[in-house]
Amino acid sequence: MKYLFILTATFFLTANIADAQVSKNNIVGTWRLVSQKGIYGGNPISSDSSKIYQVKVITPNKFMFTVYDKDTDTLSMSAQGSVYVNGHTYKETITHATSKDMIGRSFTYSSSVAGNKWRIKGGAKDLELEETWVKIK
Repeated sequence: MKYLFILTATFFLTANIADAQVSKNNIVGTWRLVSQKGIYGGNPISSDSSKIYQVKVITPNKFMFTVYDKDTDTLSMSAQGSVYVNGHTYKETITHATSKDMIGRSFTYSSSVAGNKWRIKGGAKDLELEETWVKIK
């Protein structure tokens, strides 16, 4: 009986570790923003791929993104930093950015991946976002 308990406990611990790793592996790659809506500083914001071209590259421990403004034909922002993933929680902490006030800020999202689509919802104290991304192959 003791052996069965140890075997069962080991199975559940291993399954939970495997699930966390699968979640992390699902978001590793290159993503393009499809749509974005939310509130920043109390004001509504929205954007989609017709207005900006935003790409995010995620590795197991780091991320970087660039935002290209199609109207002005310029790079409007770039940032990079560390990534933390635990189950459906995705957190970015910015360490370098073109906008210096972003450095040191963390953004926490609930995250889900279905096929080649990644959806996140969350943000920080003054920013609440819902974004949909598509994986670039």
